[in-house]
Amino acid sequence: MLSTRGSTDHTQQVFEKFGRRIRSFRQGNQGAAARNRALDEAKGDLIIFLDADDTLDGDAVAALIAGYDRAIRLEKNRRGSLRRVLALLRRA
Repeated sequence: MLSTRGSTDHTQQVFEKFGRRIRSFRQGNQGAAARNRALDEAKGDLIIFLDADDTLDGDAVAALIAGYDRAIRLEKNRRGSLRRVLALLRRA
């Protein structure tokens, strides 16, 4: 998803060439409104916000996904452990 606000370059037109694979919208220069709209319209689990002067290291997305997967596994293990503890307490 591409959200632009007050951009004076041709970013919007470049991304429109990708068709439906990338959703884009122009929000105008209204501070956080563009990011808030992007959050409202996002459909995925992971979001990265980049400004025009930001860069992203080559492995940054892979690191983000790996961290997310690790957090999901830890949460599943925690819930499983909690269930086991509760089951043991019920037996006592």
